Amino acid sequence: MTLRNFAQPELIILDQDFTNRNTAIAYLADKLDAAGKLSDKEQFIKAVMEREAEGPTALGDDLAVPHGKSDAVKEPAIAIARLKNPLFWEGVEGPEPVKLIVMLAIPLAEQGNTHIQILTELTTRLVDDDVRESLIAAQTQQQFIDILSPNTESNKAVEEQSDMKTVVCVTACPTGIAHTYMAAEYLEKAGKKLGVKVYVEKQGSKGVEDKLTAQQLAEADAAIFAADVVVKGKERFSHLPTLQTKVAEPIRRGEAVINKALSLPQKTDKNTHSAIVENSEEQQSVLGEIKQALLTGVSHAIPFIAAGGIMIAMAIAFAPMTSSGPDFSNSPLLKLIIDIGGAAFGVLLPLLAGYIAYGLAGRPGLVAGFVGGALAGTTNAGFLGAIIAGLLAGYVARWVKNWAVPRSIEPLMPILIIPIISALVVGTIMLKVIGAPIAGIMEGLGEWLLSMGDANAVVLGLILGCMIAFDMGGPVNKAAFFFGAAMIQEGNYAIMGAVAAAICVPPISMGLATKLSKSLWTEQEREAGTAGMLMGMIGITEGAIPFAVADPLRVIPSIMTGSAVAGAIAMVAGVGNHAPHGGPIVLPVIDGKIMYIVAILVGVFVSALMINTLKKLSTKQKTHAKVANV
Repeated sequence: MTLRNFAQPELIILDQDFTNRNTAIAYLADKLDAAGKLSDKEQFIKAVMEREAEGPTALGDDLAVPHGKSDAVKEPAIAIARLKNPLFWEGVEGPEPVKLIVMLAIPLAEQGNTHIQILTELTTRLVDDDVRESLIAAQTQQQFIDILSPNTESNKAVEEQSDMKTVVCVTACPTGIAHTYMAAEYLEKAGKKLGVKVYVEKQGSKGVEDKLTAQQLAEADAAIFAADVVVKGKERFSHLPTLQTKVAEPIRRGEAVINKALSLPQKTDKNTHSAIVENSEEQQSVLGEIKQALLTGVSHAIPFIAAGGIMIAMAIAFAPMTSSGPDFSNSPLLKLIIDIGGAAFGVLLPLLAGYIAYGLAGRPGLVAGFVGGALAGTTNAGFLGAIIAGLLAGYVARWVKNWAVPRSIEPLMPILIIPIISALVVGTIMLKVIGAPIAGIMEGLGEWLLSMGDANAVVLGLILGCMIAFDMGGPVNKAAFFFGAAMIQEGNYAIMGAVAAAICVPPISMGLATKLSKSLWTEQEREAGTAGMLMGMIGITEGAIPFAVADPLRVIPSIMTGSAVAGAIAMVAGVGNHAPHGGPIVLPVIDGKIMYIVAILVGVFVSALMINTLKKLSTKQKTHAKVANV
């Protein structure tokens, strides 16, 4: 299907004016409703406004594409308004003028392929300057449709000359939808203007599309990675000078990006490896490189955390809560569900470390990363240990990969030599340097907490809360938890009361933060937040791990603060917990139920407001920095 299948003359409005974005959205929704495309106009408008709140829909070149995915849409449709005067609309870099508004109405059941198909064809047509100019000059609605979606495909073949340069590109964004395809189209368009052959491989939500052929790679003079995530198959480009840039850069400056790639020094030996040139005034910082690797690990870990956590939550929610925790003895089905969920959770640390290593070194880093992550679990180093293992594995694998070896040994490097050497190095460090002291740390923390037993209740509650949130399942967290569990045997239920209140604050607060300020969080983070809230309800602190891995400097202090507040309130109020577990799920065995709930709620709101405030401040600082550099 083409855009022609979704556009109708009565839904094309020429030379209209609006006072603001909201009136434009309401007007186009009226047109869709009048055309019989909607079953509930207000519900559809709500879906469009929720999408606007999530992030900008002005895409540059005078174009805005508001869209709503809702059950209120009967069938996919497009409503278009061409404006007499520009209207300012929120874009990637702030409000920008738009002259063309294209509203997409997508049924919720077709939010995947149909949405991507329409958006891809739309951006493909509208990045062409000639197409946009023709649309602005169109006299009738039918003429507008004929220009937007011609009956016959125009001949896209470029007249090739023997001296034409060739650039191969890969585009990829975190969601794998709009920017992946837009960057590809803008690169191809810029190549036509410059007389450069451009081939683009899109690594998007549907996997790898238009995969570059061996011949295209062999003919290429340079490569461009327009990507905000790790590019798959980087080794294919090792013979080429390679420019790394953000996925949005070609959309703003496509010709400049191609020219910069072609200006890079050619490699004297196409069989040797060399560093990727970064598209910035300075080489990419180590912190930037680490952040990208952490995000790669998080993106692969989230499905395991969400699926495993929800299965565990389902099982615990329906199991009777006793003084020794949830009882599965009389429910084999619930036991089966929690075992499967536990298995999904069980691979979390190896997977997280493995893909952090992959983000730094590609496939050669996977073995050492997975081994290091597994050892982080066996040594009780927790997710912080897995992060260390992943980063260590990535840098060690990269170091070994750059060794100068005889040509006869090169084929063995990625499949044998690099994995073995890097796994041995990482494994030794994890077991002897990091793993060995863990037992001593846990023992020392346990003894210290015992010595704090008679301390001020507020101080002890603050300490327990901080420990619970610090490493979420790691040695510090476990020391506090086991101390609380041991105190139950001594008849002191207050310690476990504070621990139980603190346990659920990190995942619930991160979930709440994504709901309170949607625009500060990615779609993937918002989905992880929903799963985290469910996990927090049944006392699984690990639901906050994806957030802590992606942004540790802001998230960990925020959740520690909230958990500390919850722990202190619970201690002062004399909350007692008779079960070695946490979260609202243990409410039946709690002494002081009301204050227990109050402690959790206050802690959750403290953490949620703190992380959102920190993220907003960071966003403002970046904006001021951009303005100062203009």
